[in-house]
Amino acid sequence: MGSNSRCCKPCIGDRISGLPDAILSHILSFLTTEDAVKTSVLSHRWFDVWTSVPKINLTLRSQAAFEPFAQFVDRVLFFRGSSNIHTFQLRCSVIEEDFCRIDPWIYTAVRRNVVEFEFDLEVDVDSKSHRYEGYELPRRLLMCNTLEVLKLTLNHKDIIINPPSDCFPSLKFLHVTLQYPGGRSLEKLLTCCPVLEDLIIEGHLKHDSVVNINVSAPKLKRLRMRLSMDLVRWDEGDYKMLEYKCKRIYINADAPNLEEFNLEDNFLASYSLNNAKSLSKAMIDLGRLYTLEDPDFARDSADRMHRLFAGIHNVTY
Repeated sequence: MGSNSRCCKPCIGDRISGLPDAILSHILSFLTTEDAVKTSVLSHRWFDVWTSVPKINLTLRSQAAFEPFAQFVDRVLFFRGSSNIHTFQLRCSVIEEDFCRIDPWIYTAVRRNVVEFEFDLEVDVDSKSHRYEGYELPRRLLMCNTLEVLKLTLNHKDIIINPPSDCFPSLKFLHVTLQYPGGRSLEKLLTCCPVLEDLIIEGHLKHDSVVNINVSAPKLKRLRMRLSMDLVRWDEGDYKMLEYKCKRIYINADAPNLEEFNLEDNFLASYSLNNAKSLSKAMIDLGRLYTLEDPDFARDSADRMHRLFAGIHNVTY
């Protein structure tokens, strides 16, 4: 009885600290960088572990706290030294004067051979001067040889992209989230992705948006579009404008190696898939499509539907 009792005693100890540094670093990569840094109070070993985590995840939703947030980011990048950064995620709310603090963070990520970069910038409306032009993505990021995954949120005209002809030499995955976009950043972005294989474009458009999305990607294999338009309750006369407004959203894709196409849309933009000779799988979801009991609108919707399905006639699934 005594022997069995001793065998059933629970093993009390710190099993986590007994794990190798590589496993601890992997565990911390699932936390925000702020939470990962907090583990350094446990021991000096944990300080060494979080500074080696290959993922940096930073979020600030209140511009009022930007200065302490910026100081924290500066310290994190300083203590990491020269260790590589595989994934850099930055989501922050700023004012126009804060733009100069962001560039050095992105430069550091590029120098540390960043592979995945996620960027969501929200600029306080009241801070925008009469000469406000938005934040321009640094050329160093556009020319980064190690960057393979890019996730961007385009809010209004807050992010400007002026790509050189030879940018994104290694980019294979692009995910763009639209939040009432303005300007031509998305159009420019899609002109310079020579090795892109996966493209996701999703988000919300205003009812008066003018968007031209031209995808010319010779190696693109998978394309997913998930768009919705805010359809306010207009007066009867304004309903006649919906047909015209839908015509102002153009999505054209020239992708000879496209294999999969997924589409969700509640207003049916003008889609045109050209040269999609390799397309074998498509999913079209128009279940929330907005319609009007108007003959002209119905005819135009039918024309847009015909162009859409003409581009996917090769699908087998």
